Amino acid sequence: GEDCNETRVVSAAHTYTDCEDEICNKCSEIRVKPGHRYTEPCGEHCLDCETGVREPSVPHTYDDNCDAICNVCGETRIPPHTFANDCQATDCSECGVQNLRDAVEHVYAHDCSENCSNCTAGTRTDVEHSFDNDCQDTDCNVCGEANAREAVEHDWTNACDADCNVCDVTRTPPHVYSADCDTSCNQCGELRVVLVGHEFNDDCQDATCNVCGETARAYAEHVYAHACSENCENCTAGTRVDVEHTFDNDCQDTDCNVCGKQNAREAVEHVYSAVCDVTCENCDVVRVAEPHTYAHDCSTICSVCGDLREASVAHTYDFDCDTQCNVCGEERVAVHVYDHNCDVDCNLCGDVRTPYEHVYDGPKDEKCNVCGFVREREVLPGFDFGCAGYVDGVIAVISLAGIALVKVIADKKRK
Repeated sequence: GEDCNETRVVSAAHTYTDCEDEICNKCSEIRVKPGHRYTEPCGEHCLDCETGVREPSVPHTYDDNCDAICNVCGETRIPPHTFANDCQATDCSECGVQNLRDAVEHVYAHDCSENCSNCTAGTRTDVEHSFDNDCQDTDCNVCGEANAREAVEHDWTNACDADCNVCDVTRTPPHVYSADCDTSCNQCGELRVVLVGHEFNDDCQDATCNVCGETARAYAEHVYAHACSENCENCTAGTRVDVEHTFDNDCQDTDCNVCGKQNAREAVEHVYSAVCDVTCENCDVVRVAEPHTYAHDCSTICSVCGDLREASVAHTYDFDCDTQCNVCGEERVAVHVYDHNCDVDCNLCGDVRTPYEHVYDGPKDEKCNVCGFVREREVLPGFDFGCAGYVDGVIAVISLAGIALVKVIADKKRK
């Protein structure tokens, strides 16, 4: 007790925190601390308490990495088994002991995280990341994973389209024009109103602008002062070469009578058949030519060009039906004179002609109706026509089986 200092035997043992603790946890009695005790030479944990830990000078020796008892000091340890991952793996990957621990679920920071936060084995590929758009954005808005997918190009209707057809991305691309006066965008074809004027090669038929290349206006017909004018009144491009000018003649005149163009064609020489020809064969121009040449005064044909004239001296003939002039030898068509059509001798010159045939009323007629010539009749043997025996023509008629054969024999005599 406290008053008598009597010592007693107690049934309960003192309790201390560890081997270095001097004061009893129950009665606060002070003791001489015993200090930690270790298994030599490599024990690192105190044999009497749980807090005594040292760094031994000699390392533990184990049969393998998963051995729990040191071969030197016999101290037991929790063996450092190796697992394929920190979550689902329960078997040691080194010693092969199975079910050394309970499997735990993988832990992911976000619903779309692909990799487990606790191990490298918990990788999943079926997660759905969230992006700002469906095209170019590749970093997930939820888990922050960079390059979580392959970027795809925006889908534009044309180069000038402002809204992507796949996502909600909007852009403001500029239109592209060939020139300041170009009204149609080269990329999308959108039209605009321009304030800069187009430029053309001419004011008529050129409708394509030299600056922008567009068909910027309607065609206009060229305007010519005359039907044969070569140059357009409104532009310098309307030159034509197929016009037909009008001239005074087809040879020497080169200035057009309609449009007045000078030297509208090349002059050509007049063409004459002979030196004494006065009229050009190609045009109506008449010239003063060399005089005609005639062999005789009575000649009517120029010996150079063949031109005909009225002779100043009459031809000379032997008689009226003479055909050749006694002076110049020129031939003429002469008219013979006969008594009648059956006459064979010209009354003027005695020229004999082939006579016309006599004209009779029939085969039994003896006298020519024109000249009165009486012909003789011939009677064939065995036939009697009841004539006097003098016929100019005889007709023998033979009838056999309904077929008639007529034979006429004519004997023509001259006077």
